[in-house]
Amino acid sequence: MNLEDMWANGSPKQDDILNVRAEIQKDRRPLQKLIDNLGIILTHPFIPLFLILFQIIWAIINLELLIKNNFDPYPYAFLATITSGISPILSILILMNQYRNSSIQELREEISLQMMVHAEQEITMCIRMIHEIQQQLNIKSTQDTDILKKMEQVVDPEVIMKNVRIKLEQYGENRFGTGV
Repeated sequence: MNLEDMWANGSPKQDDILNVRAEIQKDRRPLQKLIDNLGIILTHPFIPLFLILFQIIWAIINLELLIKNNFDPYPYAFLATITSGISPILSILILMNQYRNSSIQELREEISLQMMVHAEQEITMCIRMIHEIQQQLNIKSTQDTDILKKMEQVVDPEVIMKNVRIKLEQYGENRFGTGV
């Protein structure tokens, strides 16, 4: 959908705006869907409460005072085995879900950066065009001409990246005594 279509009936709807997560989730394989769904379930705030309740109920059921032939007497070795077996699986599933979410976030940031660079180039072009119109109509500017000339220059993202790297190296040397 192009920009004109989005703004034709007022402001764009939520569906018109790029939804990175939805785009990525369209192409998921069944295993990825399962992992994502398990990650959503396992990160629900109710899960830790459920696990604590499960262990308390397990301990109560296996008290020697209630049942003579309890199936997992204190120190609850079977419960410890189950818990220690499930813990790495849960951890891995949660980490996989977090990795996927961080990948989506990186993609969003990259798209956002590309959009900002594109917008900056358009703004620079608009400033140049306004300046040309101003010159053709012989209108004198009330603004500082040096600032306007700087604003008309295209910003090179590679130059900015080099400057950031230099600043990071200086910051690293000043803070830690070594380079980054």
